[in-house]
Formats: sequence, structure tokens, C-alpha cells
Amino acid sequence: MAYTNRLIRCTFEGTLNNSEEVFYFGLWLRPVSEPGGIDEWNLGLIGLADQINTDLVALFTSTLKAFFSPAMKITTIRLTHVDEQGKTLHQVEKAVNNGAGILGTGTVSMPFSSTVVVSMFGYADGIFTPNRARKRGRFYLPPVATNTMSSSTGRLSSSAAQALANFGKQLTVLLDGNTMGELGPAVDVVIPSSIDATTLPVLRVQVGDVPDVQRRRRNQMVEFYYNGV
Repeated sequence: MAYTNRLIRCTFEGTLNNSEEVFYFGLWLRPVSEPGGIDEWNLGLIGLADQINTDLVALFTSTLKAFFSPAMKITTIRLTHVDEQGKTLHQVEKAVNNGAGILGTGTVSMPFSSTVVVSMFGYADGIFTPNRARKRGRFYLPPVATNTMSSSTGRLSSSAAQALANFGKQLTVLLDGNTMGELGPAVDVVIPSSIDATTLPVLRVQVGDVPDVQRRRRNQMVEFYYNGV
């Protein structure tokens, strides 16, 4: 596996049901130029985390919060600078919204293993593109609230699916152009390819209306069993 250099993994972490379960989702960022040495990278990541926090809080309007249950809380932004082999070089964390986090305001949550997939494309729709699999990315949102679902079809309602797709697109737009501190370089949201060691800008964002299933990588829920009688 080999990446292009100057990649930053932007990860949003949070909890479900008062920390019983942990979720995370994220995007890749790439500075347009080299920030410099260790101090420049650390200071740049701190400044970038501050800007991303401001963007995230602004993006989660009351309308968007209503698509997630009160059990969902986004708590942390983590920025990780990795080398060409994906190993961590520098890392900073920031508490979201001055430690208050971002809480959902919708109805009860869908099962924690369910998720909505946000797909990102580095090519235009309807145009022949070779090696498409290398030019796509995705991230998984926290489980949505039950009020996002259509009562009769098992799908997301059209309004919820469109709103979540808009969120994915707006997140990439807001993060694009943020800078690593006051004097540091700007960053672009990118789709990296470990095969080609290249990155592509995100041209399209898409959400399907059928929830997916994802096993959490850091599953903390203890399963209880019930015997039939």
C-alpha cells in the first residue's frame, strides 16, 4: 500500500447511548503545499481543527440534527497526518463545540449496526472513466433516527435521503479551502488511491435510500441472550 504524501485523515468520532457504543466517520484532506517541519505540521493541524469544528457546528442545523436520535453525540475531531505507507506522523484532537458536542434531536435510533453510506466520486456522472473503483470513496454516517424512514417501504424517506446527501456534499465543500493555521497552506478534500498513489478531488456525492449494515470496529455493547420457554 502506498499513498501520495501530505495526506491528512479527518475523523469525526462520537458515542451512542451515553458511550455504550462508539462510531466514527471521516474524509481525506491534502494540503496544497508542504507545511514544513514538525512544529509547522502540529500548529497547522491545530489551526485546521479549529476551522473544521466551526464548519461542523454550523453544518449541523436544527433540521439536520432531527435526522439523528438524542443517543447520537459527535464528540471529537481527530486530524492525522500520514506518510506514504499510511503510518501516523502527526496527530491532534479537538473537542467538538467546546466540549458540548453535537447531539441529535430526532426520534429513537435505528439499530446501531445500521448506517447510511455517503459515496464520493472523483469522476463526472455519465462519462466513461477507466478504473472507477480507484476513484471512489465513502464514509458511514452514525445510525439515523426512525423518523427518517418511510413507514411502508423500509427505505429512507425522499426528504431524509436528499438532506443526508446534501450534508455529505456540503461537508466536502466547507472543508475544501480551509487552511492549516493563519499562514499555512489550504487543504482540499480528496479521494486517495493506494494503488496509483494519487488523489482526486470530490466531484459528486451520493446517498442511497436503503440503509446499510456496518459492524462497529470498536463495539462496546454487551449482548444479552434470551432463551425460549
